[in-house]
Amino acid sequence: PVLHARTLQPVSGSDIDLQLRCSYTPDQGSTRIERVLASGTGARIVTSHDDICLIEFQVPAGQDFKLAHKDIDTILKRAQVRPLAVGVHNDRQLLQFCYTAEVVDSALKILDEAGLPGELRLRQGLALVAMVGAGVTRNPLHCHRFWQQLKGQPVEFTWQSEEGISLVAVLRKGPTESLIQGLHTSLFRAEKRIGLVLFGKGNIGSRWLELFAREQVTLSARTGFEFILAGVVDSRRSLLNYEGLDASRALAFFNDEAVEQDEESLFLWMRAHPYDDLVVL
Repeated sequence: PVLHARTLQPVSGSDIDLQLRCSYTPDQGSTRIERVLASGTGARIVTSHDDICLIEFQVPAGQDFKLAHKDIDTILKRAQVRPLAVGVHNDRQLLQFCYTAEVVDSALKILDEAGLPGELRLRQGLALVAMVGAGVTRNPLHCHRFWQQLKGQPVEFTWQSEEGISLVAVLRKGPTESLIQGLHTSLFRAEKRIGLVLFGKGNIGSRWLELFAREQVTLSARTGFEFILAGVVDSRRSLLNYEGLDASRALAFFNDEAVEQDEESLFLWMRAHPYDDLVVL
């Protein structure tokens, strides 16, 4: 659904889990409403389609592949039937153009009538998943999670729009419902960064560092929070870094890289932390 900006204002401050369905065709999917920050770049919509077709154009050997791609792109733009995604395979001299079943016949007819040298083929029964949002291709966290969710999926090709507003994966088969749910959960979960400063590196402190190094990834995945080891402090010196320390190597580098710091300087450093919360251990 396309909503006015103020449509959801009555529930904006609530914790309601909200999904919208069309009353005419409630069984044909839904839109899940998530609470994300309005600022910044990244995915705002995750979408899918389980009935996608591919027009494949095999460029003859010896022909200029880039020129063929440019010619077809011009033809499709002029006819106003731009594809949802494009697969470009230089090594196979193959171009793939993705369309819904409703549009594919028109696009195929236009390309056939253009009479370009090469072989046209039609493939049906594919699926598509995409995340859409201003600058989504420049958001490393969302891109990483997108690729993580695609792991093990029958991916035909991936594509990103020239404007950087969409990242698309075309799959050899659907359905995509479980994949979309995974993308929703992964992309739009609440992000909270927790900085950790360890005071003391004796037996207990060194044992804690060993455990944290082993469990850091699991702990973050289980809680949905990102835990960052920001510092290790002993009675005289401190090893501090807002970007995070490698817990498995912090003690090894402590003697060479830690610096003497008085209590006030240490307190001011902790007070200026960039995290959502800072925990002192």
